[in-house]
Amino acid sequence: MATPVLGSAIKRREDPEFLRGESKYTADITLPETTYVAILHSPHPHARIKSIDTSAAQAMPGVVRVFTGADLAGKMMPMVCIWKPAGVESHFGPHPYGLPGSQTALATDKVRYVGEWVAAVVAETWGLPTDASLGELAAAAPEGAWSEILTAHLTALTHQTTLIKELRDSNEQYLRSAVRSTQESLADLRPTAAAGTYDAQGKTGETAASRIFDKQF
Repeated sequence: MATPVLGSAIKRREDPEFLRGESKYTADITLPETTYVAILHSPHPHARIKSIDTSAAQAMPGVVRVFTGADLAGKMMPMVCIWKPAGVESHFGPHPYGLPGSQTALATDKVRYVGEWVAAVVAETWGLPTDASLGELAAAAPEGAWSEILTAHLTALTHQTTLIKELRDSNEQYLRSAVRSTQESLADLRPTAAAGTYDAQGKTGETAASRIFDKQF
């Protein structure tokens, strides 16, 4: 008798591969003449696009083509923007099919939300990994503004790292001194005690007594 689908615990077929790390994702598929696309997203919720200079990206090794909204104008039908509450003014242009709104694949005159696609870079390889360090990004950046910006950030962070390390070492020395001083002072407060320091086993020596106060009460 076949197991009913509804109301039954059905064993998932794909789980073993995921658990063993043997599953294939889209990024794992490599075909002949495969190219890759990286999207530049807008960091602004609302801004006008005055110009986009793609020359530096286009000159990078392995880059096949850089697309902007201007490159797609008149060559690609806009996508349908279906999310529009009733009675709310649409901030997107009309669709050729008469639908409430439309949006181009890449922003043209302005961006309307954070994350909107602004440009697309098609390349033969991914180039640097997505988790590349700042040093790797600075080294691979093309000459010009991006190289200057990333190098300046790297220099500033390197300097701050050095200062933090020096402060950490200094604080560690102060803490060691404070602990040692406290151990010597609290070794034994009895009038007849003779304890000024601790050895490696935590035992006190036979030196003169150490007191917290100069005057004994």
